[in-house]
Amino acid sequence: MTRSQIARLRAAAAAVATSIVIVISIAASVSAPRAETGAASVWFGTSNVATATGELQLQRLAQRLAQMPEGAPATLVARVSAEGHWSFINASGEAFTAANTTEIKRAFEILLPNAGPLPPTLILTGDSIFASAALLAQLPKVAVLKLGWADDTFPLVTAGNGTTVHYLAELGPNLLLELTTAAAFTEATLQLQRPMLRRHFRLLSLEPGGPHMLAAQPGRDRSSGRAPVDAIDPEFLSSALGSLRGQTAALVGRFEGDALIVKPPDAPQRALSWAALTAAAIAADVDLLVLKSPSPQQPGGRNWLWQNVEIKGLEYALGHATLADFLAGLGSPSSRLVLTVSQASADRTILQLSPVTGLPAPTFTPSAIGNVVSNAVSGMLGNIVHEGAVANFRSAARQAELERRLLPFLSSSLQWLIIGFFIAGCAGAPVSWRWWQRLWPAEQSSDYAQAQGLWAARAVRVLIFVLVFLPLVAPASAPAMLARAWSRGKPAAPLRKARVT
Repeated sequence: MTRSQIARLRAAAAAVATSIVIVISIAASVSAPRAETGAASVWFGTSNVATATGELQLQRLAQRLAQMPEGAPATLVARVSAEGHWSFINASGEAFTAANTTEIKRAFEILLPNAGPLPPTLILTGDSIFASAALLAQLPKVAVLKLGWADDTFPLVTAGNGTTVHYLAELGPNLLLELTTAAAFTEATLQLQRPMLRRHFRLLSLEPGGPHMLAAQPGRDRSSGRAPVDAIDPEFLSSALGSLRGQTAALVGRFEGDALIVKPPDAPQRALSWAALTAAAIAADVDLLVLKSPSPQQPGGRNWLWQNVEIKGLEYALGHATLADFLAGLGSPSSRLVLTVSQASADRTILQLSPVTGLPAPTFTPSAIGNVVSNAVSGMLGNIVHEGAVANFRSAARQAELERRLLPFLSSSLQWLIIGFFIAGCAGAPVSWRWWQRLWPAEQSSDYAQAQGLWAARAVRVLIFVLVFLPLVAPASAPAMLARAWSRGKPAAPLRKARVT
């Protein structure tokens, strides 16, 4: 090998080493953990209300109020600062600032001179609820309070009495949300909009001596068209969750500390470790839902979310149902359910559903889809008496990340980085191919006894070049190709040639 060949080989090796360092550095940066602030809003593309200032929220609500049709109920939008100063705006854009109950009453009189017999509606900004909820006691008792959030409004329900008053947001006929923080409310609204796909919902029955594994997809009974309840031996439940990746596994049980108590058919009660179950669900990216029951009898028969297609409206309803529809179906007008949302980690969200009584009558009218789903949920539960539910779900940010992936086992950032390097590598392919020929010279026919062996070796060489070397050296080959193209096309070249001539 000549000195020039050795120099070229060293240059190619240096380029490869430099490219490896660059790729590793970029991959480490895109794969590093990032703060989850506002990440949940990526999933549905909602406006980032949680990080908007109170004044900006007020202006957005005022703009929406100005677009309300004629004849709408008398409505104001309002915000209260941490110092206790109220700002009110009516549909005409007129504003009034108040600092005490007398001035607040005056604001209603001036901004709503023709309010009529119906009580006025007051739409509040998010920071008024989450940062200054105690100041809401200054508002007129007759006002109908609502929370303005993104492009929607949610009626507020007062719970408790005396010094323990707190507010709930009414999300549906039987479903209310505990208002704790803006981040929790954002996470809750995104979670509740998740589609509740039947093929991703598995109702499990824990039966000792039952199957040790779960099918990746639910089966269907040929006669009824419904999916059977999935029986599983409780000893193998944690390992069996691995086959349900991306689905929702529903159980029936009772909590006693960290233990989940279940009552298998024809067997005594037994305790399962809730920590071990959630750990298995997290590892498998499975949403885990437990219907709390004082008598944790296991379900039997069929999963009634699957029904005959002849039932009018059911196919459409279950095809468009959301998690909110399903959870609302667990409640009733006499026993409404309060949802509390908390963050277990950046990737997991905990939802707790508890029954509550003594609240005002619902202001929501059930939708057609909600009615059908509610009936389906009731049929699914049969005679099971439940006292709410507990769920450990993937967070909205985690769900958004999974949906952006082309390959489920690689982070989306790393996948798009690899695609970018591959595209850049294609641009620099003429340069990188010359480097590759120096590193791996072409096979000679004299080295192989048969032609098949020669072509197999050449195919392996080309395949490794395309899949490994091409994207790996892209940070060096693409600029080199660009520099070569530029040097060939620059106008100074013909001038130098003319001088020599």
